[in-house]
Amino acid sequence: MHDQVKERHQIVVTPTAWENMRREAEKRKISISELIEEFARGINSPTGLPHP
Repeated sequence: MHDQVKERHQIVVTPTAWENMRREAEKRKISISELIEEFARGINSPTGLPHP
């Protein structure tokens, strides 16, 4: 899906942040990992952050 192989990393977030990410990922039918990937790749994208 991406031009690089994903690596395992650890993040620490509040329960509220995790639940928000879980819900958004579920709405988009993607994993939380992919939600974070889309957000991070959108930071430097000329078109901005991705929308559902």
